[in-house]
Amino acid sequence: MKFLIMLLLSGLLGITLASARAKMEPENSVEVEARIFMDMFEAGYKDFNVGMSEEYWKFYTRGDPGRTDTYEKIQSEILSDPRTFARLKAWRGNITDPVLARRVDLLYRTFAMAQVTSQEKIYTLQNSLQKVQINFRSTYQGKITTQNELTNILRYGKDRQSRKEAWLARNQVGKEMAPDLTRLIRLRNEEARRLGYSSFYSMSLEMGEIDEAWLFQSLDELDRLSQGPYGKWQERVKKQIGVSKLEPWDAQYDYDNIQEKIKAYFPKQQILPRLKRTYRGMGLDIDQMPILVDDEERPGKSQHAFSFSIDVPTDIRILANADDGIASYRTLFHEMGHAVYSASIRQPSFLLQEASSPCFTEGIGQFFPMFLEEQPWLTGAAGVPADLAKDFRKRTKEDAAYGIRFHLVMMHFEREAYRNPEQDLTQLWWSMNEKYLGMPPHPEVDSWASIIHFTSHPVYYQNYLLADMIASQLMHHLKQDQGPVLDNAKTGEFFRTQIFSKGSSVPWMKLLTDTTSEPLSVKYFVEDKLGAPPLAESGGSGGKGATSFR
Repeated sequence: MKFLIMLLLSGLLGITLASARAKMEPENSVEVEARIFMDMFEAGYKDFNVGMSEEYWKFYTRGDPGRTDTYEKIQSEILSDPRTFARLKAWRGNITDPVLARRVDLLYRTFAMAQVTSQEKIYTLQNSLQKVQINFRSTYQGKITTQNELTNILRYGKDRQSRKEAWLARNQVGKEMAPDLTRLIRLRNEEARRLGYSSFYSMSLEMGEIDEAWLFQSLDELDRLSQGPYGKWQERVKKQIGVSKLEPWDAQYDYDNIQEKIKAYFPKQQILPRLKRTYRGMGLDIDQMPILVDDEERPGKSQHAFSFSIDVPTDIRILANADDGIASYRTLFHEMGHAVYSASIRQPSFLLQEASSPCFTEGIGQFFPMFLEEQPWLTGAAGVPADLAKDFRKRTKEDAAYGIRFHLVMMHFEREAYRNPEQDLTQLWWSMNEKYLGMPPHPEVDSWASIIHFTSHPVYYQNYLLADMIASQLMHHLKQDQGPVLDNAKTGEFFRTQIFSKGSSVPWMKLLTDTTSEPLSVKYFVEDKLGAPPLAESGGSGGKGATSFR
């Protein structure tokens, strides 16, 4: 019945608006029309999204797509309605009430992106690829193996050949994905160009209110600033493992046993208890929030991690696959950041019940794992000996340059893939790996296609880099403003009142500027990760606000 209501909604709204228009004074007709429409549409669309989110939760936790295709088809019909899109375009920029104007703008951006993503040929292909990715299990040395098991081999395996085999196994799904994922990229691009954009990549950034020129100027700056530290990292790792050339299966290797030593202090059974104590110490009581965590591995369940905002702010869920080691702690601390954000939004309408933007919610996700690398948390909450904690923090700082340069690979690859999707994308992937990581190519391995973001969250990876920048800037601001951040209830109060409660009512760059008294730049991120403050050389601020998604 909900589906029928949604399908009829646009027609009913048209009748309602026509009737209302006849009774209005000319000077307020646009605003009144928009308010009537938005109130009715958001109420129905929220109910629809709750049902759709429930279906995707089942899909990702059980491997059964259920009615996701049906929901996608109906959503496609709703969001591709040309009359509604035309109405939103006409209202956009012509409304004086700032809250209503924000709601209209957010819905316009949703409809604009849906002109591509809600095309049936696109979402059906995307869903079929997601089914492959969710249900695929790699084979390593003749045995079915999970992603966690392969990651542990890559991180701790002493035998280099075994690490190579684990790396190949982890990327087996890429061979299954590459042909149709290439086709999906081309389809997205064709539709974006039909709408007048140069590429789906550029369209996505513009609709997300991220300035593409500023973003890639920031990347160029990070490229320049990370070259020296990355060169030192390469030489150190090559010397430690006794090779002349690093390979992809060397990048995660725990060459000095620091990760293995510290792993004993991070048992998976303690992830949630420690997480809750850490958040509670900052005035964020997880037990008093409507957050469900599913962190057990099982067949048919996605091997990745997600926060699902089923019904903000009353039903938030986390999917994860817990394992021993600090990596799983980082993942749960990150996903809980998303969840606490969603559970703390206090806005009256559905479209405002989102994070300020994808990059901002990722920034909150990245903020909380920062404590896992601080001496007081390591020696206190985790009980790591002081000398080992010091060595671990040093190693983390040394490894940061690799992470920055992997971000460069991801973002330059995706941008160029959408600029020219007719090229050999596997060849493009390895050329980017050579350029930014100095890794030799393996053109027989479609490793790019095994990365889930290109399928399920296209043009999203830049949000992780922006997130690290946002997290560093927030941490710097809090330390300057209130002193201690950990075990300080003021931290939670700051987030609840200054950020979380506002949802998406404020564009992300304005929100960050308002809360930290400066727009986003690379400087605090570079200080945190590379240890050298390039204050005179840091990139300018930029970007506009960004919309969010559920």
